[in-house]
This record gives sequence, structure tokens and C-alpha cells, in this order.
Amino acid sequence: WAPETLHICRELVEAGIAAYVAVDHDGGFQTPIVLPPDAQRRTESSVLWPVVRHVLASKQSLFCRDVVADGVVESLDPTDARAVMASPVALPDGSLVAVLYLSRAQATSAFSTVEFDTLKSIALVVGMRLDRERKRVEMMTSGTGADVAGVAPAATHISELAAQALSTDAERARLADRLTALEAEHLAFQQLVEAERRNNATREADREHGVAQASQATYEARLAAQRDKATADQERAAIQQELASMAHRAQTAEAERTGLETRVADLQGQMANVLEANRRDLELVAVARRREVETIAGVETMQADLARSVADRESLMTTLNTLHVERAQTADALELAQAQAHAQVALRQAMRTSVLPSIVDHVEAIAAGDTLMTTVASRAVTVAYIALADFDTWCERANADHVKAHLNTFCSTIASRARANGGRVDQVIGHGHLVVFPADPAGARAAVRCAIEVAGVVAADADDAGIADAPSVVAGLHSGNGVVGFFGDEGCVSYVEAGLPFVIARAAVDYAPKGPGGGAQGVLVSDAVRAMLAGEVGFRVTRLDPSWIRGVNAPVQLALVNLDFGGEQ
Repeated sequence: WAPETLHICRELVEAGIAAYVAVDHDGGFQTPIVLPPDAQRRTESSVLWPVVRHVLASKQSLFCRDVVADGVVESLDPTDARAVMASPVALPDGSLVAVLYLSRAQATSAFSTVEFDTLKSIALVVGMRLDRERKRVEMMTSGTGADVAGVAPAATHISELAAQALSTDAERARLADRLTALEAEHLAFQQLVEAERRNNATREADREHGVAQASQATYEARLAAQRDKATADQERAAIQQELASMAHRAQTAEAERTGLETRVADLQGQMANVLEANRRDLELVAVARRREVETIAGVETMQADLARSVADRESLMTTLNTLHVERAQTADALELAQAQAHAQVALRQAMRTSVLPSIVDHVEAIAAGDTLMTTVASRAVTVAYIALADFDTWCERANADHVKAHLNTFCSTIASRARANGGRVDQVIGHGHLVVFPADPAGARAAVRCAIEVAGVVAADADDAGIADAPSVVAGLHSGNGVVGFFGDEGCVSYVEAGLPFVIARAAVDYAPKGPGGGAQGVLVSDAVRAMLAGEVGFRVTRLDPSWIRGVNAPVQLALVNLDFGGEQ
């Protein structure tokens, strides 16, 4: 039973060491049967004997998460397990036959109460099964001994007595026939004697009244008749004695038959008692079997409940993860809605700042549904506003030819470099140009290159032309959503480009740093454009302090971009 029991324990309870310690009749331990979890050989030294002795003394199951902390064992080696379970295997009469011992190989790993209940259920089932086997052996031994020592000889004796009774009945029938024949013969002889007596009386009368010559013959005949009568009496006495002897033998045979019948009845009663005892034992075995099945069913029910609990926990975790994702999505959607609302407010403020009031009123009327728009669209663009720094002040003191030449160079350079980099000049505001590029990283990089190239070409041309104190090029860039289109009459003469990209791009040039000659210069980009330039080789980006721009509710983070093959600062 030990290997099978240990395998069952290992299947239902995960343990490092599983041992079956049998108990002798004198209370001593036999050599334990140890089942290791792997190829490592385990011996009886793997078993903590104080735990086994404690279970044997208390006859109670033991559950320790730490045998040292619980006071069962005083000290342990570092390699010994601290988590131990042990359960006694007892018979229904209370006698202890074995101890089931389980321990964890890891010192920090403890058993659960469900595993402890499983071990106790296994010990209970093993005890009932051992008791059933013991009763089966005792029943077979007692039943076989009774059959061999009592039933078989009694059956043989009954058969002999039955045969003897049949022989006695046959002998009694033969003697009865003989008695009937003797009685018939005796009756015939009595009839003959009676007839002879009558004849004798007649002859006596004849003798008394007869002639003297017949007296001698009559006397001889009478003597012969008397002799015959005596012989017949002797024979009848012998027959009667033989009949009495036969009657005595018949009574003896009847008494023996009655004794045999009594003995047979006793043996049948003993056999009925043995059968009744066997029936009771079978009923006890059936009850034990039902209890075993119920115990196994209870263990299976506990395992099913545990599996359902694990499944419910996994389902709950899945639900919580789903709720967390939905909450994050809801927060993202709310943040997006707030950003869109903020962008709309900023767009309206920017339009109020940079567009004629009549056009703004017309746009708001279109948004409210009070009027129809002609051609207008909201699109994502990267806007570069490229202008000459301090151009108006320089014009007042510079030569008119120099102003004309410098302005022509500036405008032609913008037109050529914008086409070369994939941009389009949408508006010219004074000497400043609004150049529109795509709102993707490639468009942002193209806009920065265009502004830097224009600044380089214009500066070099001014040096070649000998124009002193020529204003340098400044540029502002921003990427985002803007409103572009025509409004108003049928000729679509009212054109507008509005939104944060145009507002921030135009205002960024006011924050350009001063160059060596005292004039402003440089290409300034918003934080959105700087993020799209991250990691791009050939640009040097320097962050500036946040700046407040009219029409924007929050400070705008600007950065200065120059051509360089170093990294971001």
C-alpha cells in the first residue's frame, strides 16, 4: 500500500519528500518508504523523526509552517525542510498502523490548509481500506477453518449416519417381514395345536370310552403331541426373544437417528450463524466502501471548488484589467476632448488677434450655421514665417538701391528655396512671407532647412554686394491645425489663414536673439517642431525660455535651430 499511497499524495499535494512510516504492534517504527520528487536518492534521514514520534504520541494530525517556530523540533540543518504535514493512519478500532509524512524541499514554502485536509482524507481512506483487507483475511481464515474443522466432518458423519439409518431401516423392514412370517407360522401352528387339542380331547374321550386295545397307541400319540407342543413353545419363545431383541435394536437405531438429526440441526444452526456473521461483515465492508467513495467524492468536490475559485479569480483579474483599460481610454478621450476644446478656444483667440473682425464674425457665423461658407478648410500644416529683422528701421537710413536689391534677393530666394524644399508661399505680409509645408516630420525638417538656407543665401549675397548693416533673416515655425480659405462675396475676394500655426510662427520672430552686428537673427521653432526634429543629424537645437505670445493662453516653449552635425542641447 505504501507506494500507491505516496503516489496519490504526490498527485494531490505538491511535496518535496513523501514518506510512509509503518508502526509495529509494539509501537516501534519500521524502515520508512520514502518517495523523492526527482532522481536524488532519499533515505530515512530525510524524515524528521521528532515529527513522527509527536504524531504517534498524540494520535493527531500535525500541520507546521515552521517546525522550529512551532516547537516541534528544536533545531534543523540548513538543508532540512521547515514546512511539514503528518497524519496518522488508524483503523476504526483506534489502533495506529502507519504515519503519512510530507515536507517541502524549500524552507520558505509552506503548505495550505486545503492540502492539509487532503492529506487527512487520504489517511482516513487508507485506514478504512487496510481495515477492510484485515477483516477480509480474518473472515476467509475463520470461514475456511470452520468449514475444514467442523462442517466437512459433520457432513461426512451425517452422510454415514444417513447411510446407517437406511441400512437400519432395511434391516428393520427385513426383520418386520420375518416377524410377519413367524407370526403367520405361529398362527398356523396354534391352529394346528388347537386342532390337535380337539383331536386329543376327542381321542381322550374315545380312549376313556374306547376299547382297551387303543390305549397304548393313544398314549404314544399324546406323548408325541406333548413333545411337539414343547418344541413349538420353545420355538415361539426364541422367536419372541428375537423379536424383542430386534425391537431393542430398532429403538437404539431410532435414538441414534434422533441424535444425528439433533447434531445436524446444531451444525445447520452453526452454519447459519457463520453465514449471518459473514453477511454482517459484508455489510460493514459495503459501509466502509460507501464511506471511502464519499470521502473520495468530497476530495474531488474540494478540488473542483478550488479550481472554480482559481477560475473566478482569473475572471475577476481579467475584468479588473478591462476596467483599467477602459478607464485609461476614457481618461485619454476626456483629455483629447479637453485639448480639442482648448485648441478651439485658442483658435478663436488667435483669429481675433490676427484676422479682421469682419472675417472672424463671418467664420463664427458659419460655425453657428447662420451663413454658408464659400471655400474654407481646416488642415494640419507646418507654417514658416520668414522676414527681415528691423527692416523698416534699416530702410529709413539705407540707400534706396541697396534696399531694392536686398529685398529682391530676399523674395527670390524665398520663392526658389520654398519650391526646392516642397513648400508653398501662401501670403506676403509686407516683407514677410508665410510659407506652408506638410505637418509631418519630413515637412517640419524641410521648413527648417528652407529658413536656414534663405538666411544663408541672403547673408552671403549682402556681403558680396557690399551692403553694410543689411538686416539678417529671422524665421518662426510652428506645426498644427489651421483654417485656410475664402469667405464673403461670390468672387471669393476675402482670403484668410488663421490658427495657432500662423499666430505662433509670426510672433516667434520677435523673440529672435541678437547677432554679432546687433541685429536679430536665427530660426525659432515651437516645441511641436522641435519634437519632430529629435534625433535628426545636421541640426543643433537650443531651448530658450518660455515666451508669452498674444492670443495664446499658455507660455510657448521656443527653441533656436542652427545647422550643425552635433547632438541636441
